Amino acid sequence: MKFILNPFHWGRFPVIVAILMSTCVYGQGFSIEGRTYNEAGKKIGSVRIVLYNIDKKKVVDFKTPGSGKFKLKNIPDGNYTMNYYGEGGYGGTENISVNGENLNDLSPTLQSLDDQPQIKLKPIVGGVEINWRKTVGAVEFIIYRNNEEVGTVAETIYTDKIEAGTTHAYNVVAVKSDQSKGARSVTEYSKALLPAPKNV
Repeated sequence: MKFILNPFHWGRFPVIVAILMSTCVYGQGFSIEGRTYNEAGKKIGSVRIVLYNIDKKKVVDFKTPGSGKFKLKNIPDGNYTMNYYGEGGYGGTENISVNGENLNDLSPTLQSLDDQPQIKLKPIVGGVEINWRKTVGAVEFIIYRNNEEVGTVAETIYTDKIEAGTTHAYNVVAVKSDQSKGARSVTEYSKALLPAPKNV
């Protein structure tokens, strides 16, 4: 049985190859690696690292081992914000850019701020749940959404009711008994979840 190639198929072949090649190139990810240090230049760990892309979408939420070493894999080209949270009130944030190659030997220096809350966001249906660690001398906490105050609580948890689909920036500030304020938390981002569909 003789197999005859249809010229029409040959016309499609270069297009298919081009699509596959572009997918390989643009879908390729790179690694971001390094080790965290304190102000004195000493290694610290373990450290929680949260990576956001330019659209404020969480890409990675990773906890390093005790050495403070990290390696984030399969990160596409783009601009990112990296937030760092270490024990003892250590924290920090920096903007980085991935552009066609791996980022090696990053050495972020984390600052120790005892009065800075370390927040963690959890998207829920119809809102965002915000948790943070208790800071020294705090009697209450002010919650900010997009730099606007949305609530004050004495606990270390707050639920913000928002519409699903829109990303918001959150911060928490501790208030001490003398009404002085601590350092504002590193900014984290989240949006509410959509409710499950009914009558499916």
